[in-house]
Amino acid sequence: MFLVTRAAHQASKLSEGLRALGAEPVEVPVLEIQPPADLAPLDRALRALDLYDWLILTSANTVRSLADRAAALGVPLVKGPHLQVAAVGEATATAARQSGLPVAIVPETYVAEALVEGLADQVAGMRIVLARAEVARDVIPDALRAAGATVDVVDAYRTACRSPRRGCCAQRLPKE
Repeated sequence: MFLVTRAAHQASKLSEGLRALGAEPVEVPVLEIQPPADLAPLDRALRALDLYDWLILTSANTVRSLADRAAALGVPLVKGPHLQVAAVGEATATAARQSGLPVAIVPETYVAEALVEGLADQVAGMRIVLARAEVARDVIPDALRAAGATVDVVDAYRTACRSPRRGCCAQRLPKE
């Protein structure tokens, strides 16, 4: 038996893979994806996408969060033909394409360092928006700034523990 603790919308894919290998997964979503604590930077970036040369997406959760927020704001996620999109991995690229974003770069290995390697020689003087989780490493923005780009980092979402009142069995509440 394997315990799958991913967010509810992500657990089924992992569980299917485990079943295919003969395992018996048990889904107990401990994490959930929530909007960032401050939506203002994300809103500004979405409204100004036409000012950027590159949009870097770090996960399918990032794409989902951007698409949902753009819809809530009533702004198009795709603005102008000049915006290039880079995705850290194939799942991220697939989610981006499903949201109407044309993906120009997906590194062969799905890590930040590989994405930087693919972009670093072509971003000098360019303006980049990096959308990511609230807590993330600074590998991408640091390296692209060192390569001469202007990089705006925006929190697209945050990962939080599910509230015990909303179905998480990770902790017990005192009786009220």
